[in-house]
Amino acid sequence: MEYNEFRCGYCKRHLDETFPSLVENYIDTGDVIYVFKEFAIYGDDIANAAKCVYHLAGTDVYKEFHTKAFNLEGDDAIYALAKEVGVNEADFKTCYSSSQYQGEIDADKEAGTAAGIQGTPGFVIGTFDDQGNVDGVLVPGAYPYDSFVEVIETYLAE
Repeated sequence: MEYNEFRCGYCKRHLDETFPSLVENYIDTGDVIYVFKEFAIYGDDIANAAKCVYHLAGTDVYKEFHTKAFNLEGDDAIYALAKEVGVNEADFKTCYSSSQYQGEIDADKEAGTAAGIQGTPGFVIGTFDDQGNVDGVLVPGAYPYDSFVEVIETYLAE
Protein backbone atom coordinates (compact mmCIF):
# COMPACT_ATOMS: atom_id res chain seq x y z
CA MET A 1 0.00 0.00 0.00
CA GLU A 2 1.44 3.33 -1.02
CA TYR A 3 0.60 6.56 0.79
CA ASN A 4 1.08 9.37 -1.70
CA GLU A 5 1.11 13.18 -1.75
CA PHE A 6 0.61 14.85 -5.13
CA ARG A 7 2.97 17.70 -4.20
CA CYS A 8 5.80 15.35 -3.25
CA GLY A 9 8.77 15.16 -5.59
CA TYR A 10 9.88 11.87 -4.03
CA CYS A 11 6.44 10.38 -4.76
CA LYS A 12 6.79 11.42 -8.39
CA ARG A 13 10.29 9.96 -8.54
CA HIS A 14 9.00 6.66 -7.16
CA LEU A 15 6.20 6.67 -9.74
CA ASP A 16 8.62 7.32 -12.59
CA GLU A 17 11.61 5.22 -11.55
CA THR A 18 10.52 2.36 -9.29
CA PHE A 19 6.82 1.75 -9.85
CA PRO A 20 7.16 0.59 -13.51
CA SER A 21 9.43 -2.29 -12.45
CA LEU A 22 7.03 -3.22 -9.65
CA VAL A 23 4.19 -3.28 -12.19
CA GLU A 24 6.13 -5.41 -14.65
CA ASN A 25 7.56 -7.91 -12.19
CA TYR A 26 4.87 -8.20 -9.52
CA ILE A 27 1.57 -6.47 -10.29
CA ASP A 28 1.07 -7.60 -13.90
CA THR A 29 2.05 -11.14 -12.88
CA GLY A 30 -0.70 -11.19 -10.24
CA ASP A 31 1.74 -11.71 -7.38
CA VAL A 32 1.08 -8.32 -5.75
CA ILE A 33 -1.96 -6.10 -5.28
CA TYR A 34 -0.90 -2.46 -5.23
CA VAL A 35 -3.12 0.11 -3.55
CA PHE A 36 -2.71 3.90 -3.66
CA LYS A 37 -3.92 5.98 -0.74
CA GLU A 38 -3.84 9.75 -0.61
CA PHE A 39 -1.81 11.14 2.29
CA ALA A 40 -2.47 14.82 1.71
CA ILE A 41 0.04 16.89 3.63
CA TYR A 42 0.03 20.10 1.59
CA GLY A 43 -3.69 20.42 0.94
CA ASP A 44 -6.56 18.19 -0.01
CA ASP A 45 -7.41 19.69 -3.42
CA ILE A 46 -5.58 17.23 -5.69
CA ALA A 47 -6.47 14.29 -3.44
CA ASN A 48 -10.12 15.37 -3.66
CA ALA A 49 -9.84 15.61 -7.44
CA ALA A 50 -8.24 12.15 -7.63
CA LYS A 51 -11.06 10.63 -5.57
CA CYS A 52 -13.62 12.27 -7.87
CA VAL A 53 -11.86 10.97 -10.98
CA TYR A 54 -11.73 7.45 -9.53
CA HIS A 55 -15.39 7.41 -8.52
CA LEU A 56 -16.64 9.05 -11.72
CA ALA A 57 -14.49 7.32 -14.32
CA GLY A 58 -12.90 4.21 -12.84
CA THR A 59 -9.46 2.77 -12.31
CA ASP A 60 -7.92 3.25 -15.76
CA VAL A 61 -8.80 6.94 -15.95
CA TYR A 62 -7.66 7.38 -12.33
CA LYS A 63 -4.28 5.88 -13.22
CA GLU A 64 -3.82 8.38 -16.04
CA PHE A 65 -4.91 11.27 -13.83
CA HIS A 66 -2.61 10.05 -11.05
CA THR A 67 0.47 10.03 -13.27
CA LYS A 68 -0.19 13.57 -14.53
CA ALA A 69 -1.51 15.24 -11.35
CA PHE A 70 1.76 15.85 -9.55
CA ASN A 71 2.33 19.49 -8.63
CA LEU A 72 -0.81 20.86 -10.24
CA GLU A 73 -1.40 24.43 -9.13
CA GLY A 74 -4.90 25.79 -8.79
CA ASP A 75 -8.38 24.66 -9.67
CA ASP A 76 -8.06 25.59 -13.35
CA ALA A 77 -5.18 23.13 -13.80
CA ILE A 78 -7.08 20.43 -11.91
CA TYR A 79 -10.22 20.95 -14.03
CA ALA A 80 -8.15 20.92 -17.22
CA LEU A 81 -6.46 17.63 -16.33
CA ALA A 82 -9.75 15.96 -15.39
CA LYS A 83 -11.17 17.02 -18.75
CA GLU A 84 -8.00 15.88 -20.58
CA VAL A 85 -8.25 12.36 -19.14
CA GLY A 86 -11.88 12.12 -20.18
CA VAL A 87 -13.94 12.80 -17.06
CA ASN A 88 -17.31 14.45 -17.71
CA GLU A 89 -16.66 18.12 -17.03
CA ALA A 90 -19.98 18.95 -15.33
CA ASP A 91 -19.93 15.83 -13.15
CA PHE A 92 -16.36 16.52 -12.13
CA LYS A 93 -17.06 20.14 -11.20
CA THR A 94 -20.02 19.06 -9.08
CA CYS A 95 -18.01 16.36 -7.34
CA TYR A 96 -14.89 18.44 -6.82
CA SER A 97 -16.72 21.46 -5.42
CA SER A 98 -18.75 19.29 -3.03
CA SER A 99 -15.68 17.75 -1.32
CA GLN A 100 -17.86 14.68 -0.85
CA TYR A 101 -14.83 12.42 -0.50
CA GLN A 102 -13.21 14.41 2.32
CA GLY A 103 -14.08 11.59 4.71
CA GLU A 104 -12.15 9.12 2.54
CA ILE A 105 -9.17 11.48 2.35
CA ASP A 106 -9.18 11.88 6.14
CA ALA A 107 -9.58 8.12 6.64
CA ASP A 108 -6.64 7.39 4.30
CA LYS A 109 -4.44 9.78 6.26
CA GLU A 110 -5.57 8.34 9.61
CA ALA A 111 -4.88 4.80 8.40
CA GLY A 112 -1.46 5.84 7.16
CA THR A 113 -0.62 7.55 10.43
CA ALA A 114 -1.76 4.44 12.33
CA ALA A 115 0.52 2.34 10.11
CA GLY A 116 3.49 4.57 10.95
CA ILE A 117 3.52 6.81 7.88
CA GLN A 118 5.07 10.17 8.78
CA GLY A 119 5.96 11.45 5.32
CA THR A 120 5.55 10.60 1.68
CA PRO A 121 5.90 8.39 -0.06
CA GLY A 122 5.30 5.77 2.56
CA PHE A 123 4.61 2.11 1.97
CA VAL A 124 3.33 -0.83 3.94
CA ILE A 125 4.18 -4.17 2.37
CA GLY A 126 2.48 -7.23 3.76
CA THR A 127 -0.90 -8.92 3.84
CA PHE A 128 -4.42 -7.57 4.17
CA ASP A 129 -6.13 -7.77 7.54
CA ASP A 130 -9.90 -8.18 8.05
CA GLN A 131 -10.49 -4.42 7.71
CA GLY A 132 -8.64 -4.14 4.37
CA ASN A 133 -5.51 -2.58 5.86
CA VAL A 134 -2.07 -3.95 5.11
CA ASP A 135 -0.32 -5.55 8.04
CA GLY A 136 3.38 -5.73 7.36
CA VAL A 137 6.66 -3.91 6.97
CA LEU A 138 6.86 -0.12 6.83
CA VAL A 139 9.04 1.30 4.04
CA PRO A 140 9.27 5.03 4.84
CA GLY A 141 10.50 6.69 1.68
CA ALA A 142 11.31 6.47 -2.01
CA TYR A 143 13.75 3.61 -1.80
CA PRO A 144 15.21 1.91 -4.88
CA TYR A 145 13.49 -1.02 -6.52
CA ASP A 146 15.75 -3.63 -4.88
CA SER A 147 14.60 -2.53 -1.42
CA PHE A 148 11.01 -3.34 -2.37
CA VAL A 149 12.01 -6.66 -3.95
CA GLU A 150 13.65 -7.79 -0.73
CA VAL A 151 10.49 -7.22 1.33
CA ILE A 152 8.07 -8.50 -1.33
CA GLU A 153 10.04 -11.70 -1.88
CA THR A 154 9.97 -12.40 1.87
CA TYR A 155 6.17 -12.35 1.80
CA LEU A 156 5.91 -14.34 -1.42
CA ALA A 157 8.14 -17.04 0.07
CA GLU A 158 5.74 -17.56 3.00
